[in-house]
Amino acid sequence: MGAAKMLRGPCSAFLLWGLLGVLRAQQQIISPSASERNSCPEKADCPINVYFVLDTSESVTMQSPIDSLLYHMRQFVRQFISQLQDETYLEQVALSWRYGGLHFSDVVKVFSPPDSDRASFTKSLENIVSIRKGTFTDCALANMTQEIRQLKGKGGVHFAVVITDGYVTGSPCGGIKLQAERAREEGIRIFTVAPDQNPNEQGLRDMASMPLELYRNNYATVRPDLEIDQDTINRIIKVMKHEAYGECYKVSCLEIPGPPGPKGYRGQKVSRPDRPRGQLPGSPDLSSAPD
Repeated sequence: MGAAKMLRGPCSAFLLWGLLGVLRAQQQIISPSASERNSCPEKADCPINVYFVLDTSESVTMQSPIDSLLYHMRQFVRQFISQLQDETYLEQVALSWRYGGLHFSDVVKVFSPPDSDRASFTKSLENIVSIRKGTFTDCALANMTQEIRQLKGKGGVHFAVVITDGYVTGSPCGGIKLQAERAREEGIRIFTVAPDQNPNEQGLRDMASMPLELYRNNYATVRPDLEIDQDTINRIIKVMKHEAYGECYKVSCLEIPGPPGPKGYRGQKVSRPDRPRGQLPGSPDLSSAPD
């Protein structure tokens, strides 16, 4: 009895020491040190395309004075993209920005193809002439999706900034809900921005991505005093950077192997019918064939 206790004591200590060693080794594999994490040089590339959809229909551009809201839209977009600078965000994701845009009424006119640089986009923006007819917003969204689809093979994150009052005069392309959903299925995140203080809020909410607190949230191009709404610009850019970071952040040098999994169960042995040695399953039996 005493001898058994004496044996059990040293064996237990040996087993405990072994288990602690295994756990310590696993911890070293699973959790890299702070110095290893800080020394990881890799930055994830994150190209971002921002596509602007501008309403130049009658309900927007014919407000007195004529084209005043188009003027404010141009100012808003210029000020917006001037704040989109290539940068390393949170020291881990390299953000870069490209642009595209269209304007619409009862027809759609692309004024800048997607993946344009800032200079060419801004030049094209200045050449917009308002159409001043009906408002087919669903067709504008459909064309936007088609334009952005050209970039699908290039990867990156896609945002649309739709500036409209939310009113429509027709829906020949299936309606704004349908086309907004198709855009989202293509991975396009849609912000909706009012060009004045009296929009059709439900129309803007129907287009915006979810959650509305991020993609609608009372965004407007101008304040009540008709100054450009800098707060709207700041809030949208903040959301864009945060969402792009979540989409792009992946540092492969921190992808470390975990501990091996448990050994699988031994398979069940299945008996097979006898066959001549060297014969493959399914081949004809030549053992009794005539010479």
